[in-house]
Amino acid sequence: MEAIALSRLGRVYDKVLKQRWKAKECFKRCIQLVSSLSPRTFYSEEWYKDCTTTLERYQQEVMMRDEALKQEKYAKIKEELKDELGELEKYKEKDSEDLLIFVYKNFPPKNSKHRIKQADVKAARDGKKKFEEAIANSSNTLSSRQGR
Repeated sequence: MEAIALSRLGRVYDKVLKQRWKAKECFKRCIQLVSSLSPRTFYSEEWYKDCTTTLERYQQEVMMRDEALKQEKYAKIKEELKDELGELEKYKEKDSEDLLIFVYKNFPPKNSKHRIKQADVKAARDGKKKFEEAIANSSNTLSSRQGR
């Protein structure tokens, strides 16, 4: 009975009074009570369906709001890096070795041991080996920056 009352009270807070935070508290408490009555199920009850769908809607709204903030943040970063990204786009159609040379030339590793000469990249028959080396060097650089 208490779970039914909480569900209906949450509905009033949600639909009539527009106090979502209070409605969410009521719906959560309702779900807790239903969970405590474990072997018995209330999935087919209308009040339970209303409670769960409203909580799901709240979660979706929070996720959408967070996603919008995240996209806004990425848009700002993308705008700041527009020039660098534009330069990298030029290498989309070119050889992978040219891209590797460009990255090492414009964004050199901090550790001088990790630098690769342009001739080494061009002379290597297997570009894959140089890419593996570049990735290993960049991961070493990142882990040292993060204090690992």
